[in-house]
Amino acid sequence: MLRKYIIRDILGVFLLLIASLVGGLGLNEMRSSPLPLVYSSPQSNLDQTAEDVDLEEMQKLWATHEALIVDARSEQAYRAGHIPSAVNLPRDDFDKKYQALLTILQSHRTQPLIVYCSGLRCPDSQIVAAELQRRGYLHVRLLSGGWNSWQSANLPEEKE
Repeated sequence: MLRKYIIRDILGVFLLLIASLVGGLGLNEMRSSPLPLVYSSPQSNLDQTAEDVDLEEMQKLWATHEALIVDARSEQAYRAGHIPSAVNLPRDDFDKKYQALLTILQSHRTQPLIVYCSGLRCPDSQIVAAELQRRGYLHVRLLSGGWNSWQSANLPEEKE
């Protein structure tokens, strides 16, 4: 007799679990932007790659103002020191800062945009570059070595 109730209760829990799963998946699909069922890192979503620019070429582009320089690091890192005339478009606050910089970015749509972050292993510049490319900027490049290479070469920097 006790076994009958145990089986009934287990079956009820199982049915409740299935109903909850189906309901949750259904509600997720009805959202305007459904949550992904499987996590993928921002780096794995990079479908376009930007060309690298070495430090020597970067210096020429910077000195002649032929490119807009974009710092993809956090605002705190940017304030601590950045390449002179660079604009700050951090990965973590991209949408908000993009809107604030839209006029500047639009005026440089046909010029090279050089994006940099901390160094070689930093994915922020790649993520920002890919998003800029996705939004129609065709001449996006990455500074090889990032901020670390610029500083190591004792090149000018600004602080705020």
